[in-house]
Amino acid sequence: CMRKGSNLCNGDHMPQEAWPTTSTINRMLASEKVRWSLHTVRTRLAKKQQYCQFFTRFGECKKSGGKCPYIHDRAKVAICTKFLKGLCSNTSCKLTHKVLPERMPDCSYFLRGLCTNTACPYRHVKVNSKAPVCEDFLKGYCADGDECHKKHSYVCPVFEATGECPQESRCNLHHPKKKNKSKRSRADTLQNNS
Repeated sequence: CMRKGSNLCNGDHMPQEAWPTTSTINRMLASEKVRWSLHTVRTRLAKKQQYCQFFTRFGECKKSGGKCPYIHDRAKVAICTKFLKGLCSNTSCKLTHKVLPERMPDCSYFLRGLCTNTACPYRHVKVNSKAPVCEDFLKGYCADGDECHKKHSYVCPVFEATGECPQESRCNLHHPKKKNKSKRSRADTLQNNS
């Protein structure tokens, strides 16, 4: 035998008293099954306490019919951006047409000190320009509403400031295309003046 003092050398077997009994093995297996079952239940319960980000952001979920493990709450659905611009005439629009602070983006005019509309539906909150974008707002609903000190914007702040985004296509925010109106207007002005 390679190991001195081993009871398992040269065909020797472990004494029968050292083996766990069948009932001990069954208890260990049952205990492991119960632990795994509790873990599974806790995981599912944790998911059930979170809102479905697809439903809150788009007003629908591809896993409908009770198959989605997350909460589908119509009161938490994002506001229709076409409605905010006065362009949504869809009577069966899946997004909400109710103006609430929890759903509203920041007023870009207010942030620049230019908003004079007393009935402006957008959020009038002074937000630090270096503040991060509110993740809950991006999902469609920020429970903090006007008390939130993060940006409520769909536009990527890095792209807005620099014209480029280091995350490129991986970024979940909007990267608006810049319009080249200045080149056209200069050309038209030069032609009109000559």
